[in-house]
Amino acid sequence: MINDKFILHKLFSLISFFTVLTLSTQEVFSVAVPLCFSLLMLVCIKPIYLIKISRRELFFSIFVILSYILMFSVTIISTSDPFDDLQIRRVLFGIILFFLFVAITNNATTQQRNLFVSSIEFVLIIHISIFFIQFLTYHLFSIKLDIVELFGFQSNSELGIGEIIFYRPSGLYLEPGTFGLQLFFLYVCVSLLKKVSWRTTIIVALVLVSTYSIFSILFAVVIIAYRYSENNKNNFISWLVFLSLFIFGCLIYFQDYLISRFLERSDGSLEVKLEVVYWFLSWDIFKYFLGNGLANNSHFLVRDSSLFFNFIFTGGIVGFINILAYLILFLRCGFNFIILFFGVFFSKGDYTYMTFWLMTALFFYNGDEKVDKKNNR
Repeated sequence: MINDKFILHKLFSLISFFTVLTLSTQEVFSVAVPLCFSLLMLVCIKPIYLIKISRRELFFSIFVILSYILMFSVTIISTSDPFDDLQIRRVLFGIILFFLFVAITNNATTQQRNLFVSSIEFVLIIHISIFFIQFLTYHLFSIKLDIVELFGFQSNSELGIGEIIFYRPSGLYLEPGTFGLQLFFLYVCVSLLKKVSWRTTIIVALVLVSTYSIFSILFAVVIIAYRYSENNKNNFISWLVFLSLFIFGCLIYFQDYLISRFLERSDGSLEVKLEVVYWFLSWDIFKYFLGNGLANNSHFLVRDSSLFFNFIFTGGIVGFINILAYLILFLRCGFNFIILFFGVFFSKGDYTYMTFWLMTALFFYNGDEKVDKKNNR
């Protein structure tokens, strides 16, 4: 007879996989889907009345909610334009998801946590496999395999610069830049739960640079720098030499693309992204304290100007305090996590991404584990 606990663990593993998969592909799946799956994960752990959340986690949750309420209040006061309903709804879903995953990581057994880690790694493998299939079918057979067409979308996988067309696979995403960002967030999530192998790091880095996305190439540098810094036997000089060689190799390999992208391209892409910075610099001093709120009433590309700028732009002082709170969370996990911190906050990520909230929830479990290990020595 099959053990009930074995069946429950298999069910938990399956639900975990679909939760992370739908979390990381919110461009094609509704954000309500991973929330439903995460609720099922919670049911697999224990009855709802036994769920425990520590005071520290509750305090941080209240802080997060209050900070977004303050940013929302600025929106009401400072503009009469329609609210960005999608952004506000996703932030709300993200906070709910944060609560759920804090409860899951706190109350799951060691075996369930291991299954959860395996689920994230398996989703990484799925994304990487789809990317390589697209990459190979195009370069071997000149076939453009657009997976998101199955969901009624069309990916932006081609970049034309002059007479040159660059094909950039994007997997289950609309753009290769978003693919690279989500892959990086998943890598950070795995790093919070276990030590990532060099093999995984190199494969993820190769996929990132193959997207021809500038941010993704920077992510590749970040994860290699982070993984190299994890080994305490390596000194700073060898770390710097290794990283310099990798960056130099990327510059040589992508020199034609980089020259075409930044010196020959004339679509005004950079200027469009800088418009929001120019507008930000023209604010009155008082507005810097409050920020612009959650409504982007001028339709600027705030997200593309980095997550760091996004928090400052929308929240002012409150947004800056949010960044400091995340800096503390990264530091609690280890000084080498500062490398990942800069990767996350200087990316074009956003707090409307569900993987961002998953990452936030996992910080608490990882930090507690490190504190407990120190206290037990």
